[in-house]
Amino acid sequence: MTTQIKVLNENVIKALSGIKSDNISIAGIAIERRTLLEALKLQTQHDAGILTINYGELSWHYDYQHNDNNEWKPEPFTLEPKPCIQISCDHTVMRFFHNPKIKGYKEPDITPLNFTDHRNLPELDLSGVVIDPQELIKALNFVLPCVALDDSRPPLKCILFESGDNAIKLIAADGFRLGIDKVNAKGILTSKVLIQLADIPKLLTFLKSVKPIDRGRSTEYPEVYLSYNDKMIRFATGSGYINLVKQAGTFPDYSRLIPESGNHIQLIASDMLKAVKALNPIVKDGSGIIRLNFNKYPDMLLLSANSAEVGNSSVECLARVDKPCRIAINGKYLIDYLRTCKDNVIDLFITQESSPMVCHNGIDQLQIIMPMSVQW
Repeated sequence: MTTQIKVLNENVIKALSGIKSDNISIAGIAIERRTLLEALKLQTQHDAGILTINYGELSWHYDYQHNDNNEWKPEPFTLEPKPCIQISCDHTVMRFFHNPKIKGYKEPDITPLNFTDHRNLPELDLSGVVIDPQELIKALNFVLPCVALDDSRPPLKCILFESGDNAIKLIAADGFRLGIDKVNAKGILTSKVLIQLADIPKLLTFLKSVKPIDRGRSTEYPEVYLSYNDKMIRFATGSGYINLVKQAGTFPDYSRLIPESGNHIQLIASDMLKAVKALNPIVKDGSGIIRLNFNKYPDMLLLSANSAEVGNSSVECLARVDKPCRIAINGKYLIDYLRTCKDNVIDLFITQESSPMVCHNGIDQLQIIMPMSVQW
């Protein structure tokens, strides 16, 4: 007679990681904690999120047996039922046997574990548009620093999800910066949805909980399904979902903030970030402003900052410059942007020192940084 339950793999791992005892028991069968924990952590393939646990008097059937010639040959036989617990998922079976006490045996400290049975839980409604969770995480992290923190402008304390043309644009602005990134979403309808800043950490936590199917070079992530209704935006996977409330209000027409042209500069983001960080102590001590002077012949970016107490300092950085130009911007905003670009070649466009600086990281990522008024 056996009993079967279904439990979430992540719940078992969480329970095992949270206790110090070397031995645990499930359904009265003692198991070495570390052995089970390491085995469960290897379950990264698709459909490994749900574990099936059978316990009681179990028997099983073998189809092959190793012979004396070091070969495997078909030889069916069945083992007699024995008290044990069997934990299985889509591709792995683990069996742990009950070992009866013998003379001189000392019972170890055992921590019993109990889990919720998920056999009767309703299946999740996986409908809507398919998106890549890693793409969405990347886009959220890019625009998140641009979200306003001021309660007096509720629409700007949100991220705008603007969908259409098989993609979702994520837009955020705080009056000093504008950030835009795009996520592929084939078949999505045209829509505009505001999600408040307080809900973004919840969404990121949900997306980061989506476990990869395989590890290594061929790592893939399960699909996330995005759907809307009148009041909610829903993200769902095979193991869970999150509903976020749509916020009322109208996001400003951000397209009016993007200059149509400007002097073109190309440079490596990590080189520029290194130069900005070298000046950061002076920038913080001063007014928070960093001056960018783009020179031609030779092509070079001269970054400078000054402070009443520390004085002036400058750093050079290689750049390809169309025409000489200059602009002063907030040093923190520039660092926030460059950190997301890593070692990529970025494109900057500057019309004049009183106009916004346009920053492109590839085709999809765009950030606008407003200029600061300074004495040159």
